[in-house]
Amino acid sequence: MKYEAVIGLEVHVELKTNTKLFCGCRNEFGKKPNTLVCPVCAGMPGTLPRLNKEAVNLAIKAGIGLNCKINKFSRFDRKNYYYPDLPKGYQTTQYEMPLCTDGYIDIGGRKIGIERIHLEEDAGKLIHEEDKTFVDFNRSGVPLIEIVSRPDIRSGEEAALYLKKLRGILLFTGVSDCKMNEGSMRVDVNVSVRPKGLSFFGAKTEIKNINSFQYTQEAIGYEINRHIELYENGKTPENETRRYDEKSKKTYTMRAKEDSSLYMYLPDTELVPLDISEEEIDEIRKKMPLLPEEREKMYVKEHGLSDFDCENILQEVHFAEYFEEAAKLSKDAKNSANLLITQIFSLLESDKVIKIKPLRLAEVSNLMTDEVINSSTAKKLLEKLWEEDFDVENYVKENKLFQINEKDVLSRYIDEAMEENQKIVDDYRKGKKKALKALTGIVMAKTRGRANPRLLNTLLNEKLG
Repeated sequence: MKYEAVIGLEVHVELKTNTKLFCGCRNEFGKKPNTLVCPVCAGMPGTLPRLNKEAVNLAIKAGIGLNCKINKFSRFDRKNYYYPDLPKGYQTTQYEMPLCTDGYIDIGGRKIGIERIHLEEDAGKLIHEEDKTFVDFNRSGVPLIEIVSRPDIRSGEEAALYLKKLRGILLFTGVSDCKMNEGSMRVDVNVSVRPKGLSFFGAKTEIKNINSFQYTQEAIGYEINRHIELYENGKTPENETRRYDEKSKKTYTMRAKEDSSLYMYLPDTELVPLDISEEEIDEIRKKMPLLPEEREKMYVKEHGLSDFDCENILQEVHFAEYFEEAAKLSKDAKNSANLLITQIFSLLESDKVIKIKPLRLAEVSNLMTDEVINSSTAKKLLEKLWEEDFDVENYVKENKLFQINEKDVLSRYIDEAMEENQKIVDDYRKGKKKALKALTGIVMAKTRGRANPRLLNTLLNEKLG
């Protein structure tokens, strides 16, 4: 029997606000435990929440970027459950009346529906050490949006594509930094399997808190195979919540799946409903930046970039902004893109900060375009620029790094190399084609990497017959 998977994703995204959702505490990662806490986010009795408008505006931005309907009227609810990192005993969220509904993401011409986007507060963090558990409330009250997809995804590969597209939209709209290693983007996966061609839903399992696209894809693949194996053996998967272990690449049972009725959702009487005007939504819409899909079309049309180029440059907002600035100053923006991806990206450290000015990349690219320098010299210049800033053209003149484009000059270097390496010449003439590469390297070394590669290749082939 053939089976198909039915997959839905719930993505929790921390909003890029200065302060928390209902108080004035700073929204920052990595601070000393319990230093970003006040009576409101610590859940003290008698405190009153005050809604962060910046968080609402960012949630609306996310909704616009994800093609959602922005509901002018929405409401906060209390999701009641007890856990040590939830000091109030309930989470303030949106249940019955979310802010955004009925959106979609297009992946490869197929629309993955988005059921809802709702605002909510994050819980604190539990830290387990041997026989003790510590609680850090710094994260308590941090503003989140939860983006709930429809069950339109059919494989782990599709889930990863959806998440990459989602991350790009959230990054470029400035909604979140989406740093999965810091927990600002976390994925819950819902998986069921059914016989292909049927429309009912099979038994569903949930996989909680996955923090990478690769792990999401792996976890889904494992869970689909586990469900099929159970069905093939006459068993039915349990409706349960599981976790994914990255080392064993397997999922494990955490607990039975909760029903939403167990949370006893109630309207939050301490927060007035959100009443947003059409004018407010339009104002946010007007200020929306170009999204990755729009930028990709522009890069292909205006600069002739490939899909590979676009995918690499659009990984981060500052990569795209850097390229666009360099492209304005470049005679050949495609060449600047190649240098950015092949040379500059290889110099990046974990913070992904580019230490070369866009102007300097354009200067190096333009000298290549004009055949003043070759790719070998361009690489050396970019490595030098990574350490210190300088005027590229002056540096090339002062250090005599001009490409050798004169046929007679390059011929002399080739003749000298062939005389000194007769064995390599003989090997080539006996059919050992790799000898040509060795001879090219010798000439390049003699010219200090300044030979025109195309001219060098032509002359070598002529001289070797």
